[in-house]
This record gives sequence, structure tokens and C-alpha cells, in this order.
Amino acid sequence: MENSTSLRQLATTSKKFVRRLATIGENRLELLAVRVQEERERILHAFLLALGVAAFGLLAGIALTTAIAVLL
Repeated sequence: MENSTSLRQLATTSKKFVRRLATIGENRLELLAVRVQEERERILHAFLLALGVAAFGLLAGIALTTAIAVLL
């Protein structure tokens, strides 16, 4: 009787341990997904800023060329 009780306790403990491991693994995957999404957003933001800088640089170049042409 004692042997079967200890086997049941071992089985119960093992199941709880596996459930906790599965929960920890799931949480880690969710955190990884969130970090990947944040990095995507950060890269998109940086790309849009670079695009804005390029557009304003082009406008500044056109304005400078026009100013030089008017002066000459």
C-alpha cells in the first residue's frame, strides 16, 4: 500500500513539474514573440525616420539649387 501511495505521489509530482515546465516554456515563447514584435516596430520606425530625413534632404537640396540659380 505504501509503495502504490509513493508511486501516486511521484506521478502527481511529475505531472505538476511537467505542467510548470510547459507553462514556463509558453511564457518564454510569448515573451519572445513580444520582443520580436517590438523589434519590428522599432525597425519600421527607424526606416520611416530615415525616409523622412531623405525627403527633407532632397527638399533642402532643391531649395539650395533654386536659391543659387536665382542668385546667379
